[in-house]
Amino acid sequence: MEQIRLKPLVLAVLSVLMLPTAYAMDYSNFEENGWSAGMNLGKSVAGIEQDTIRADLESQGFNLNSVLEDRRSEGYKIFVGYKFNPYLAVEGGYFNIGGFHTLANTTPATDFRGKTKLLGWNLDLVGIMSFTKDFSGFARIGVTQNETANTYSSNGLVDVTGYDEDGSYTKNKYGVGLQHNISPILTVRLEAERYRLDDLIAHSGNVDMYSLGLMLRFGETQSTYAASAAPEAVRSVQSVAVVQTPVNEAEVLVLKDVHFNFDTAELNNETKAILRQLCRR
Repeated sequence: MEQIRLKPLVLAVLSVLMLPTAYAMDYSNFEENGWSAGMNLGKSVAGIEQDTIRADLESQGFNLNSVLEDRRSEGYKIFVGYKFNPYLAVEGGYFNIGGFHTLANTTPATDFRGKTKLLGWNLDLVGIMSFTKDFSGFARIGVTQNETANTYSSNGLVDVTGYDEDGSYTKNKYGVGLQHNISPILTVRLEAERYRLDDLIAHSGNVDMYSLGLMLRFGETQSTYAASAAPEAVRSVQSVAVVQTPVNEAEVLVLKDVHFNFDTAELNNETKAILRQLCRR
């Protein structure tokens, strides 16, 4: 019992640890469908049939005066799931919905008391209906592999040999719930579920669990951002010092002994040779 009572504290700690992560992530490309995991904690209620106890004890010669019942217990479940689309998912996991006690007051006194525990594994098909962007309802139907443990005792007047039998068997379950998305990866759930069990002494064949839970989704944030254009190469511009060579002022050449060909304005060969030599300097 102490272990079960510690689980709300564990869930609270996990939720506190997950909240910063939930708000810090970038969800611009988050894929809502895919894998998830979660945990629920709550109260379970079993049906106890006094008529069953009465008939059994009276068949052994005892009068049943009253039955003290402890029909309520604490339960939890841990699950993983896969969401195919916005409307359909599958979830499976482990559940433990607690133990339930009975004490029969008889004449003569028998001190006849018993306890039944129910735990096991489940696989559910979950249908989802969205009301708003972050608020939706869901319904589930599934199959369970139950493990029941029965412990009965008396002061020796009642033979409890046939009562102390553990069972392993397959049953069904169903439930409904509401959920709210705190962030794209974190969801809080409120659920009501009914688990079926084999008819045991003092039990009606079903246990109801009402629970509150958290679900963490593992959608991928793929890097699908548009590739930005590659920056243009930075051109290295070197400063080039342009040295302007001052243009020498025109020299005035004085030619002596300049001769022309006879009766023309054409320089003779000797004068042309002198000009070529001056140009080469």
